[in-house]
Amino acid sequence: MTLNLCVLTPNRIVWDSEVKEIILSTNSGQIGVLPNHAPIATAVDIDILRIRLNDQWLTMALMGGFARIGNNEITVLVNARHCSLSGQLLRWSPNFDSSFISTPLAFFSTTPSSENN
Repeated sequence: MTLNLCVLTPNRIVWDSEVKEIILSTNSGQIGVLPNHAPIATAVDIDILRIRLNDQWLTMALMGGFARIGNNEITVLVNARHCSLSGQLLRWSPNFDSSFISTPLAFFSTTPSSENN
């Protein structure tokens, strides 16, 4: 069984895919979310969102926001985010066109864009 995770910023949908579990920092501490988690709405702290996608853990730094969990759906609304894969902080171009991407891993690039330097 999986969860559908959707992470949104004011400018775009950052993540919209099925995941196995997440670990989210809230204003009252960290929570782990597995399938069939009890419904909850919470404020999100400035911290790391950990995402388990199959056997791989991804991390995303969230700059505060809100989360809603229920019916195996997680929606996280955040002010901003930074992404990492395998512990390495990666840069994300704000002008990146993701319309052709079929998997969330394709969003990540270890090559910094000239805009971010």
